Amino acid sequence: MPAKNGPGIERRRFPRRKINLEIRIKSKNDDLFDLAVIRDISEGGAFIEIERRLTLGEKIHVAIYLEGGVELLSCRARVVREERGSRSGIGVEFINLKNEDKKKVRDLVLSMAIGE
Repeated sequence: MPAKNGPGIERRRFPRRKINLEIRIKSKNDDLFDLAVIRDISEGGAFIEIERRLTLGEKIHVAIYLEGGVELLSCRARVVREERGSRSGIGVEFINLKNEDKKKVRDLVLSMAIGE
Protein backbone atom coordinates (compact mmCIF):
# COMPACT_ATOMS: atom_id res chain seq x y z
CA MET A 1 0.00 0.00 0.00
CA PRO A 2 1.44 3.40 -0.94
CA ALA A 3 2.55 5.69 1.86
CA LYS A 4 0.29 8.71 2.02
CA ASN A 5 0.39 12.04 3.74
CA GLY A 6 -3.23 13.11 3.96
CA PRO A 7 -6.09 12.08 1.68
CA GLY A 8 -4.80 10.88 -1.70
CA ILE A 9 -1.33 12.44 -1.43
CA GLU A 10 1.43 10.03 -2.49
CA ARG A 11 4.78 10.42 -0.68
CA ARG A 12 6.84 7.80 -2.52
CA ARG A 13 9.57 9.13 -4.78
CA PHE A 14 10.08 5.94 -6.80
CA PRO A 15 7.85 3.27 -8.36
CA ARG A 16 7.47 0.23 -6.09
CA ARG A 17 6.73 -3.38 -7.09
CA LYS A 18 5.72 -6.46 -5.17
CA ILE A 19 8.46 -9.05 -5.21
CA ASN A 20 9.69 -12.16 -3.44
CA LEU A 21 13.48 -12.04 -3.05
CA GLU A 22 15.89 -13.38 -0.45
CA ILE A 23 17.67 -10.80 1.66
CA ARG A 24 20.35 -11.07 4.31
CA ILE A 25 20.30 -8.49 7.09
CA LYS A 26 23.05 -7.66 9.55
CA SER A 27 22.92 -5.01 12.26
CA LYS A 28 26.10 -3.52 13.67
CA ASN A 29 25.79 -5.64 16.83
CA ASP A 30 25.44 -8.95 14.98
CA ASP A 31 28.13 -11.37 13.89
CA LEU A 32 25.80 -13.28 11.53
CA PHE A 33 23.23 -12.32 8.91
CA ASP A 34 19.48 -12.95 9.41
CA LEU A 35 17.70 -14.41 6.39
CA ALA A 36 14.45 -12.73 5.38
CA VAL A 37 12.25 -12.01 2.35
CA ILE A 38 11.67 -8.74 0.50
CA ARG A 39 7.98 -8.26 -0.31
CA ASP A 40 8.29 -5.01 -2.27
CA ILE A 41 11.13 -2.86 -3.56
CA SER A 42 11.92 0.50 -5.18
CA GLU A 43 15.06 2.53 -5.81
CA GLY A 44 14.50 4.18 -2.45
CA GLY A 45 13.93 1.15 -0.23
CA ALA A 46 12.05 -2.05 0.47
CA PHE A 47 9.60 -3.81 2.78
CA ILE A 48 11.24 -6.83 4.40
CA GLU A 49 9.17 -9.57 6.00
CA ILE A 50 11.00 -10.49 9.20
CA GLU A 51 9.89 -11.48 12.69
CA ARG A 52 12.93 -9.99 14.39
CA ARG A 53 12.39 -6.55 15.84
CA LEU A 54 14.75 -3.78 14.81
CA THR A 55 14.79 -0.23 16.15
CA LEU A 56 13.38 2.62 14.09
CA GLY A 57 16.31 4.62 12.76
CA GLU A 58 18.70 1.67 13.14
CA LYS A 59 21.24 1.33 10.35
CA ILE A 60 21.69 -2.17 8.95
CA HIS A 61 23.59 -3.87 6.15
CA VAL A 62 21.48 -5.67 3.54
CA ALA A 63 22.43 -8.03 0.73
CA ILE A 64 19.66 -8.75 -1.80
CA TYR A 65 19.71 -11.87 -3.96
CA LEU A 66 17.93 -12.76 -7.19
CA GLU A 67 16.61 -16.25 -7.81
CA GLY A 68 19.50 -18.66 -8.14
CA GLY A 69 21.54 -16.91 -5.45
CA VAL A 70 22.95 -14.11 -7.65
CA GLU A 71 23.58 -10.99 -5.59
CA LEU A 72 21.64 -7.98 -6.87
CA LEU A 73 23.16 -5.48 -4.46
CA SER A 74 24.74 -5.02 -1.06
CA CYS A 75 24.30 -1.76 0.83
CA ARG A 76 23.42 0.01 4.04
CA ALA A 77 19.83 0.83 4.91
CA ARG A 78 17.89 2.60 7.66
CA VAL A 79 14.80 1.14 9.36
CA VAL A 80 12.00 3.67 8.74
CA ARG A 81 8.88 1.64 9.57
CA GLU A 82 7.83 -1.44 11.51
CA GLU A 83 4.65 -3.45 11.02
CA ARG A 84 3.34 -6.20 13.27
CA GLY A 85 0.35 -8.43 12.64
CA SER A 86 -0.55 -10.47 9.58
CA ARG A 87 2.34 -8.86 7.69
CA SER A 88 5.20 -8.46 10.16
CA GLY A 89 8.31 -6.72 8.96
CA ILE A 90 10.22 -3.51 8.44
CA GLY A 91 10.36 -0.78 5.86
CA VAL A 92 13.90 0.30 5.03
CA GLU A 93 15.35 3.22 3.13
CA PHE A 94 18.54 2.51 1.20
CA ILE A 95 21.44 4.78 2.26
CA ASN A 96 23.83 6.24 -0.32
CA LEU A 97 22.95 3.66 -2.95
CA LYS A 98 25.50 3.77 -5.78
CA ASN A 99 24.18 4.86 -9.18
CA GLU A 100 24.92 1.41 -10.64
CA ASP A 101 22.89 -0.22 -7.84
CA LYS A 102 20.03 2.26 -8.34
CA LYS A 103 20.00 1.24 -12.00
CA LYS A 104 19.88 -2.47 -11.06
CA VAL A 105 16.85 -1.88 -8.83
CA ARG A 106 15.20 0.42 -11.42
CA ASP A 107 15.70 -2.21 -14.15
CA LEU A 108 14.25 -4.91 -11.89
CA VAL A 109 11.18 -2.79 -11.07
CA LEU A 110 10.66 -1.89 -14.74
CA SER A 111 11.06 -5.51 -15.89
CA MET A 112 8.41 -6.58 -13.39
CA ALA A 113 6.04 -3.85 -14.61
CA ILE A 114 6.39 -5.18 -18.18
CA GLY A 115 5.55 -8.70 -17.00
CA GLU A 116 2.30 -7.62 -15.27
